[in-house]
Amino acid sequence: MNLGFLLLIAVFAPALTAVASLALPARGAARFHRLAAAATLTSLAAILLLFFGCAAGAGGLACRIRADWIPEIGANFDLGVDGLSLPLLLLAGLVNMAGVLAGGRQRERHKEYYALYLLLASGALLAITALDLLLFYIGLEIDVLCSFLLIACWGDF
Repeated sequence: MNLGFLLLIAVFAPALTAVASLALPARGAARFHRLAAAATLTSLAAILLLFFGCAAGAGGLACRIRADWIPEIGANFDLGVDGLSLPLLLLAGLVNMAGVLAGGRQRERHKEYYALYLLLASGALLAITALDLLLFYIGLEIDVLCSFLLIACWGDF
């Protein structure tokens, strides 16, 4: 089993679902709730497979995926998990799933709400698994922007 592929699924399944959901018509709240639940469940399943399938190897990393990204500035697409980030990844996956289940009470603009929430979830997972400073910064900025928009638009529950 390719653990790097599982890591990619765990981190980017919510973001890909968010982008794909923007192409759907905005009617039907239950559809977006089910879609967000499926995305976070897919991510959580990949995280659980990583959690039970990874063993810390040489250098302390249990799983790693790396590719050249912007070689001019020395930035690489470098994701990985070790003994500390693996439990954090599992906790984030559980919190993401719980957040989608709790978001079922949301009353208006379901499409935008779930798209922002899924981007927030993916940004958090990216920040936890990033081994490159630029990727870590991008993950945190996605979190900050999505959190701001979610609180500004739906913060009156």
